[in-house]
Amino acid sequence: MADGTKVFCPKCGDFTFCKSISISDTPFSNSRPRRKYLTGVMAFKRYRSCHTCGHEFVTAEIPFEEVEKVSSLLSKLKELTATLEPPKV
Repeated sequence: MADGTKVFCPKCGDFTFCKSISISDTPFSNSRPRRKYLTGVMAFKRYRSCHTCGHEFVTAEIPFEEVEKVSSLLSKLKELTATLEPPKV
């Protein structure tokens, strides 16, 4: 079995094993802390390296209830923007 957790790589698009890497070994080494409070959501940053293409990237771990809230808000935003008239030129 491969090392790491299966996630989607944003570069190659594979759903593959991406190992967690130390922040000091990444270009993100100055982006501390690992825990971040984002407008009502506590998120944990995870630094990953794709086993397929080697791309290094950051993922976030948040409670699923927060994902559902964000999804609901995005749906409402989409409905609102659909009712807006395009700007007159």
